[in-house]
Amino acid sequence: KTKIWLLDHNYNLWGRAICELDDQKVSRITKSIAWHGYLGSPELVRKVAAAHPDAEMYWTEGGPDITDPKYLTDWSKWSRTFTGILRNGMRCIIAWNVTLDEQGKPNIGPFPCGGVVTVHSGNHEVTRSGQYWGFAHFSRHIQRGAVVIDSHAEA
Repeated sequence: KTKIWLLDHNYNLWGRAICELDDQKVSRITKSIAWHGYLGSPELVRKVAAAHPDAEMYWTEGGPDITDPKYLTDWSKWSRTFTGILRNGMRCIIAWNVTLDEQGKPNIGPFPCGGVVTVHSGNHEVTRSGQYWGFAHFSRHIQRGAVVIDSHAEA
């Protein structure tokens, strides 16, 4: 079944999500919100959940910074990021820019994102980002229909 997801933007626009869901014309059609992780923090979506407990939240975008020297090895950062996403009520984590070149191209956004994997334009070598390894770890252990158990320890 096809669903319409509202917003598809950063956490810092949580107020806009509440306003949209407050509109009965909108909430009759959808109660789903897509979030990006570039600005703000996943804790902000709790404000939306408090105002609209029946809202469905999805994390649809947040790529690794290709200019970060730890781009290939920052898997623990992505583990913390994914844990925060799930702890704050989002139902899924979707990769953005699965494959880009070593310059983060093609990328039309304002952030210097790399792909989950990089295909080097000169030799077609594939390298895996820290985000790749974060996804690898989580996807090995989380099955469809899994339930998030409330926790408060650092990942």
